[in-house]
Amino acid sequence: MDSDEAQVHLVSFSSTIQKRVVSSTMKAESYQLTEVVEAADLIRAAIADAHGQLDHKDWESSAASWCKSQWLTDCKSCADSLHKPVARGIDKRLGIELASLRQFLWRRRFLPLPDRRLLEELPSDEERTDKCRWIDTTVMSCDCRTKSMPEDFLMNILNTNVWNVAQTTEAKAVKLRKAAGVQRRKAERAGDEGHARLGEEHRRLHRRGAGEHPPRKVERGHREAAGRGGGCGWGSAGMAAAAADASTS
Repeated sequence: MDSDEAQVHLVSFSSTIQKRVVSSTMKAESYQLTEVVEAADLIRAAIADAHGQLDHKDWESSAASWCKSQWLTDCKSCADSLHKPVARGIDKRLGIELASLRQFLWRRRFLPLPDRRLLEELPSDEERTDKCRWIDTTVMSCDCRTKSMPEDFLMNILNTNVWNVAQTTEAKAVKLRKAAGVQRRKAERAGDEGHARLGEEHRRLHRRGAGEHPPRKVERGHREAAGRGGGCGWGSAGMAAAAADASTS
């Protein structure tokens, strides 16, 4: 189950619309993963029963102990949260879904579901009944059922019964380009903000060096001078006209 390539056989599939209105991709992926895990448990129990390994009184635990279930998701934040004992910064509804999935993921063979309050250490691979693995969206076989994209990857899996979930070189290059673009835009925004702050500081120092007052103080000084009848409110044109009258007289 740790290899990138494995033989697969299609037993069941579903392509439905999420009925809940969600505000993030992680919520949509987590809700859908819950439905997938529940369906996988029933299929695993049916296969275990066909091999005579199912205890009908405790079908869930006996089937999980006999055969492991591999979860594949292209939502990395969801996979990372499921491997943590406590997921912080998550709303209550999503936290309930993740706690339910985490109970299955942290279950040990031949044991019932653990108490979610006692999940402190992830069991070893030999003891676990379920595993969750992140895969790149370019190798997610069912994406063509819900997105506008070619079906070549899915058809190749159905024709060969082989699914390779290794991230391709092209997908790695695309992710690196996207990450570089994000960092470049952040640096550009930081540089623009730094230039704006530097320009404002230069203008402030220039006003201080020229002996200027802030706009409110200048306006208040003009009003006070006009009230006292002073001439400090004259402009250069008024001073020139006064000088011309003095010369003619």
